[in-house]
Amino acid sequence: DPGREIHFHVIGDGPLREELEALSRHRGTDSLVSFEGHRQDIHDCIRQLDILLMCSDHEGLPMVLLEAMALGTPIVAHAVGGISELLENGTCGILVREHTADTYAREIIGLTDKPERRQQIAEMAARRVSTVYSAQNNADTVADIYKQLLAQRS
Repeated sequence: DPGREIHFHVIGDGPLREELEALSRHRGTDSLVSFEGHRQDIHDCIRQLDILLMCSDHEGLPMVLLEAMALGTPIVAHAVGGISELLENGTCGILVREHTADTYAREIIGLTDKPERRQQIAEMAARRVSTVYSAQNNADTVADIYKQLLAQRS
């Protein structure tokens, strides 16, 4: 869509950075994609995004998604590893099951057109991360495991 302005920020460094930058230049998208490299102010960066996109082939439980949820940034992510559970099967973010550029584009465009949906997702995600993934919840879970183990020894 020629009237739509979408800009991507690739944050972080890795062995594929130079290849991705070259690909972006080759495809003529270098005006739409900024390669930020490693950032010390990552929380500010995440907070300023309209949408955080994670299109990894495989993941466990990515810290960046927990951070985005806590910061109120809506997420579009590949439904792999622990991501589906983290995003409550799509309630707290958009899950992409068909791992194609067209599918990611469709989901991103769909969310950019619906600011109220982005807000709803962000609020639900923030609530989920503060209750299910809080330090207090984790401490309580570990304490319960210890209690169960001690009870079994008796």
